[in-house]
Amino acid sequence: MHSNSASAVAWVESPLQLLSAVEYAAASGMPMDIVARKGGAQLPQTAARLIELGLPEGTRIGHRSSAGFLALALRRTRHWIVGDAFSGVVRGALSMRSPSRLTVLDDGSTSLLLPAVVTGIAPLTRTSIGSPPLHERARTAFIGLCDQGRLEFFSMYALDVPQLTLNNFAWLRSRGIDSHHGPVVILGSAAVVDGLSSRDAYLDWVAAQPRPATYFPHRRETEALLALVAHIDGVSISNSGLPIELTLAGAGRLQIRSLPSSATRSLGIILEGSGSVITTETLAETTVYS
Repeated sequence: MHSNSASAVAWVESPLQLLSAVEYAAASGMPMDIVARKGGAQLPQTAARLIELGLPEGTRIGHRSSAGFLALALRRTRHWIVGDAFSGVVRGALSMRSPSRLTVLDDGSTSLLLPAVVTGIAPLTRTSIGSPPLHERARTAFIGLCDQGRLEFFSMYALDVPQLTLNNFAWLRSRGIDSHHGPVVILGSAAVVDGLSSRDAYLDWVAAQPRPATYFPHRRETEALLALVAHIDGVSISNSGLPIELTLAGAGRLQIRSLPSSATRSLGIILEGSGSVITTETLAETTVYS
């Protein structure tokens, strides 16, 4: 990457963060180097697909370790765009130097925690246990940037924070993607991996969905669980290695079934006007919106 020509540098650690960074580049019109964290296959695959779709002018995507990003970001004070304000890499950078401007993108539903940080109610960590010096320095820098009007947010959520720009996925919607899936789609969940659901309860939920259906795995689901899902009659598994937002963009008239997930928010925006209906369920009750 030739970062000297870019006016901003972004650090992303997940496919959704990467997509959000590209959307921000398109919305802002600024030259940008997007640094995707090395490791795993999904980020490179997502980057390749985004490049194939035609990145906004002046936008480049490269892959570096966290140390590589820190070296790039700290070389001089500049505009940082980060996919996860709670990331250890981001907090480490903020504890060493404040950028001239900081933009925070979406990292799924974690974004909903940010208003409490901005108002000083919560620390800049995902847990309130302990307050190591690094966390406090990063939080002080974060609040300082906000107080000085140098902190902005680019989110699909209507967060109660200053300097918020709503991400309506205009760039992705403008790509004219032709997608053929459905009509019934089941979004896989990490609920079992995260200990929020038993394996049997989760499999019962999948089996209770309308069929035939296409099941799109969550990126953290285990192969063992997917093997059991594959044995459910009428359920076929499709795994492109891409985030669901890219996989289903351009589809129409889908019946999407999901446990609580930020993907229902992003897909609701991306598929607006397509005739699709998203049903968000828990293992005990169901709510529907379209």
